Amino acid sequence: MNTDRNKKNLTQKVLSLLSKKGAFKILGEAKSELLSRRDTPNKIGLSKRRYYTRLRGLKQENLIEKRGESYVLTETGKQTYALLEKLEKTLKSNKNGENLDYSSFLDDNEKEFITSYENLVETVLEIFENSSEEVLLATRYIDHQVIKEIISKSEGLDVRIIAQEFNITESFNLYKALLSPKALTKAYNLAKNHTKVVPNLPYGFSVNAQESALVEITNPLKPDEFFGAVRFRGRALSEELREMFNDIYEMTEKTPISSDGDLPSKLPLVDSLVSND
Repeated sequence: MNTDRNKKNLTQKVLSLLSKKGAFKILGEAKSELLSRRDTPNKIGLSKRRYYTRLRGLKQENLIEKRGESYVLTETGKQTYALLEKLEKTLKSNKNGENLDYSSFLDDNEKEFITSYENLVETVLEIFENSSEEVLLATRYIDHQVIKEIISKSEGLDVRIIAQEFNITESFNLYKALLSPKALTKAYNLAKNHTKVVPNLPYGFSVNAQESALVEITNPLKPDEFFGAVRFRGRALSEELREMFNDIYEMTEKTPISSDGDLPSKLPLVDSLVSND
């Protein structure tokens, strides 16, 4: 238990460090060796004070190390950079080939780093609770608390969902939220008319009309496990996420329920759960 807590604290410290201006830039420069010279801060566009402060922090967290006259990434640094680079490339590219500054949300004061799945669920619930117009959710997980909140808010909000395909065992979490005829009817409408299914979703994200957004950071070594997420407020990246969501949603035709599919209440597992309740 203490080991898990220490890992979460370490993850939060690293993400907090990399959210500070200049840290991610130095990490990127160290990927191909960052020469340790007097004019280095000026060359990479940082003040000397900020450069050496960030350099010290990166060394303390074992992300970079001195090798000869240069700073290079440690193994931990390489893995961390690979994670963030993957997220950066996805968020920076849109169909018009325009670039979005990754630091525009990491340097934002209104940000929160999430390092546990429980906090992720709480954050998604909060986004729905505080939304008044629209919520877009791309998710790799099924959680009955989130499903209940979506169902309860679906009539008053423009809710659209992109979900990763799940099997019958995982769907038990879904059915736990659908043990009333009213909930079943709402869920059926939401699944058939407002939800698209994709075979694989590399990471989850959510955004609402109030420009509050949540982006999951995945671990390439354990892609099926939750690793972390960043919550932030900002117009530019929220618009990028909204555009990305719409592109995926429009390109995908598959829904959780086929055009001639049965109502969820007719599914055997649901009948069993309702009869035993």
